[in-house]
Amino acid sequence: MEEASKSYGPKRLLDKADLVLYRGDRVGVVGPNGAGKTTFIEMVLGQESPDAGIIRRGHGVTVAYHKQEADDFDPDVSVLETFYERSGMTIGEARSHLGKFLFTGEDVFKPISALSGGERAKLAMALMVLSPANLLVLDEPTNHLDIYSCDALTDSLLRYDGTLLVVSHDRALLDTVTNRTLAFEGSGKLTLFDGPYHAYRAAKEAPAPNNGRASPARRASPARRASPARRASPARGAGVKATGLRASARLFPTPPLLGRGRNGKSNHGALLSMPRSVSAPPGVWPCWKLMWRRWKADWRR
Repeated sequence: MEEASKSYGPKRLLDKADLVLYRGDRVGVVGPNGAGKTTFIEMVLGQESPDAGIIRRGHGVTVAYHKQEADDFDPDVSVLETFYERSGMTIGEARSHLGKFLFTGEDVFKPISALSGGERAKLAMALMVLSPANLLVLDEPTNHLDIYSCDALTDSLLRYDGTLLVVSHDRALLDTVTNRTLAFEGSGKLTLFDGPYHAYRAAKEAPAPNNGRASPARRASPARRASPARRASPARGAGVKATGLRASARLFPTPPLLGRGRNGKSNHGALLSMPRSVSAPPGVWPCWKLMWRRWKADWRR
């Protein structure tokens, strides 16, 4: 695909997209509904043409295509006969393979007209995985399949050694059978990622690199860097200590018995001999003892 563009009215599906797929690539095609996935598949098959640019297949590429809810089965023919005629297997091999997709017992003799939509999809997938084509194109292959049929389909696709192009919303299938992811991002943008779907999602959700610089959320603003509250100061420790002493003085003011009495004699002994319940509130007696030592030293000076 070279410089391919495709639009429907004002909606742009591809905008000068470049894409190269190689033999053995197993590509999961993902994107929101209406982003252009099915149109891209139809252009690969040659059913649609780009508005501009080139889309071409390599030499010798043969394609097998499974489309959502579309088959060309004869409604009057049984399941076993339909599969036998198209697979080239023996009757025993055909019944064994159909059993992997839960067509067992008398189910293989049902006419196609008696099958439900899910059963017709299972029969189409049972035939698809046996195709000699070297490019399998699958459009929502697990729609209408039960869990056992999905497992059988997954096992068959893992054994397939050709090129695989799978449009699906089934994350488990994409993570198991694909090794590259083609994402339709919208507005004509197309991204080819080397890895299965879960790796693509992880890479997309990872934070963008910031070239070694601090992210804006963690970078300090000029106002914050200049804030006095954040700057270290030589007197910061002293200020905290002084603040603590001022708080202690407010909580425990100097008692009236401190210092000298009316007769000029020291009454320190009276303070120390006072009962604990009188000289200090319960639980703060060690604090009063430290303050008393400081006051005593000041008084002696």
